Amino acid sequence: SVDQHHKDALYFQRNDSLFWSDDLGKTMVFRDDEFTWSSMDVFLFGEEDSSLIAATHFKYSPLDEYFSYETGPDTTNYYQLLKSTNSGHNWEEVFGDSSKIYLSQILEGNGLFYLGNENMIYESTNSGEFITEFIIVEYPITGLYKKPDSNILYVLTKEELLEVNTESKETTTLKELPVSNEPEPNEIPSKITLHQNYPNPFNPSTRIHYELSEASHIEIHVYDYLGRRLQTLVDEFQQADFYAVTFNANGYSSGVYYYRLLAPGIDVDLSKKMILIK
Repeated sequence: SVDQHHKDALYFQRNDSLFWSDDLGKTMVFRDDEFTWSSMDVFLFGEEDSSLIAATHFKYSPLDEYFSYETGPDTTNYYQLLKSTNSGHNWEEVFGDSSKIYLSQILEGNGLFYLGNENMIYESTNSGEFITEFIIVEYPITGLYKKPDSNILYVLTKEELLEVNTESKETTTLKELPVSNEPEPNEIPSKITLHQNYPNPFNPSTRIHYELSEASHIEIHVYDYLGRRLQTLVDEFQQADFYAVTFNANGYSSGVYYYRLLAPGIDVDLSKKMILIK
């Protein structure tokens, strides 16, 4: 990628590392090798400062809460939105999920951009410092495009192409996509998995993703640090598939909480810790 902040400067990916060159590649220096840059999807530049936004992903073992990089049949994808405020020297994660992240591919003068994840479109200002829910669409998102210098956002989903007015949030269907006669690929999870909530720490709400490899009655409960049950998020029979549920902690004090997935019929009991900071 060409560095739009510096003349004759470029960013390079090699293996899992990110390099920067100010002489068109004759010499290169590390920018940050903490993240998996070989699988970077999008690279955005701020117009008025040295901010950068990158979308990337890696595979990790669901059994490893620290997300160490893994390969093999028991791994899953984790998608990240990374931000740098010093021309790529250091990066921090501002959004992460087990489902792919789509960006509007333009970072406007005020650091505004849009990102899509599953059925939710988020609006971000100040180059990712603030990310808020914008609108929910009916079908899973597969692409975003923000028309430059306008209030028009195009959203491609699995079923239709939408035009969204970013000021009024009015949504118009431009085209319904043809339905394929070919069968959908089998994407049933290979095992029952409870993912780490995101964001974590959080305030006041967070998302919990989980995967079911077989149909069962599922319960998901939230507990305080003393083991007292506070909320039941899920209590129903569910088919094998990918799921997500939101926990809203309005009314609760800062501290450590736990969430637990139970499937008594198939002897599954999984739990993880989360932290509420107000």
